[in-house]
Amino acid sequence: MPTPKAGYFLKDGSKVPGTTTICSAYKDSGGLLHWAWEQGTKGLDYRETRDKAGDIGTLVHAAIEANLSGTTLPPLGEVAEKAYQAFLRWKGKNSIEIIEQEIQLVSEVHKYGGTLDAIGVAEDEHILLDWKTSKGVYKNYILQLAAYTQLWNENHPGLEITGAWLVRFSKTDGVCEPYFFPSEELQFAFKQFPRFREAYADEHLLDMMLERAKSCIKPL
Repeated sequence: MPTPKAGYFLKDGSKVPGTTTICSAYKDSGGLLHWAWEQGTKGLDYRETRDKAGDIGTLVHAAIEANLSGTTLPPLGEVAEKAYQAFLRWKGKNSIEIIEQEIQLVSEVHKYGGTLDAIGVAEDEHILLDWKTSKGVYKNYILQLAAYTQLWNENHPGLEITGAWLVRFSKTDGVCEPYFFPSEELQFAFKQFPRFREAYADEHLLDMMLERAKSCIKPL
């Protein structure tokens, strides 16, 4: 889910970055560059392909949210419809009662925010659910799930998350791939997040260095 337009704020009014922003700042961009190159070799404009895939992702997310909240489904194209049908099959195999969607939370301890796709309950245990429309599943997704888990646990003591489902839908063919991560793995993954958060906080120092270096440039 996207960051709220106003952003995330602590109780004292301080603005803090979102989980996706922090994780994305340090993800490996090699796969993205290779994908853009592949589009070029096929005579395609990667920006058009990217925008089309982004539209499919938005539609799939909207369809899932509509299904879980019992509202009217948006019009779906062929690929989005296939992904949505795959979601229904996954949902039918997993008895999870969705109790909240699009949950915006902030960590006062670690000073960041995030919007969770959904929280469900299965056998009296709380489960985090995250919908991804992407070409693959990447390591920074695990870090993101861990950060979301921390957000929920910090704000809901006594109702801690015991595991997370990451359900990926392909933007090209609608294939559904569910991944499950137990709480102990998420706790281990979260050990890295404070380091990413600290590094992100120091990003502005690098910007200042660049600006200072620019002032030293003389025409040659």
